[in-house]
Amino acid sequence: ANSFNARSDARLKENLRSITTNDSLLTLPLYKYDYINGNKDQIGCLAQDLQKICPELVTTGEDGYLRIQESKIVYLLLDEVKKLKAEVEELKTKA
Repeated sequence: ANSFNARSDARLKENLRSITTNDSLLTLPLYKYDYINGNKDQIGCLAQDLQKICPELVTTGEDGYLRIQESKIVYLLLDEVKKLKAEVEELKTKA
């Protein structure tokens, strides 16, 4: 299947409001924002932030703006869930 690259460049957004902060995928800063020339009341992340954590998920479009391969984020989150589940199971055995 083809992946969908959503325009997510910080230069296209305004009214950024931080939801979380940190340097891991699970705590990737999330924002509510309005596109300067488009849809309002959006939720997402900035390609620049994701690029610092996982650069292979960020590409540059022909227009020069950064894009996120959003469909691939699901797999990284699934891996994080597996790690957390393993930690929970380990803690259960110690209790």
